[in-house]
Amino acid sequence: MASIGVTKSASKQQDKSFEAIPEGTYDAVVARIQYKPINLEKTPWLDKQVERGVEAQIGFAFKIVGDKFTNRWLWQDVDAEISDYSKCKLRLYLQELLGENELPESFKFNEEDYDNYVGLPCRIRVKQYWSDKGNENRNSIEDVIAPTVKHPSFATTSVASVAAKDEWEEAF
Repeated sequence: MASIGVTKSASKQQDKSFEAIPEGTYDAVVARIQYKPINLEKTPWLDKQVERGVEAQIGFAFKIVGDKFTNRWLWQDVDAEISDYSKCKLRLYLQELLGENELPESFKFNEEDYDNYVGLPCRIRVKQYWSDKGNENRNSIEDVIAPTVKHPSFATTSVASVAAKDEWEEAF
């Protein structure tokens, strides 16, 4: 009977840690959006949100594009509520992604619409923090900002939109 041992490549595959990237602003695209019901047994630190009536979070995954950290993913969870509170992250993120100063009162952000946001360009402001649990520096997303070039699907069919589409395609 043959004996099979662990190889070096298998050991490397198990190491999924990433070194924190430098703080700064990076061009990115929305890679995934996920609805996450809050489970206080797993995330007891979210008790204040639950007390306020927040039942879930929206998990955003962003993929960096166009520099030496291309294809690096960063994640950020925000409360699944859209309010007029000045620091409401979900509202602020959506306004930036859609290039809007305000969301209309009739705006809805439904789970079946999440795929429409995947691939949208943006910029993310990345910070570092020390994780006692991991005993290492990690990244967090401080802010989501509108892209420097508007995505062509949001442009009109004017001469300016054709130029914006060309500029978008050249940038990415």
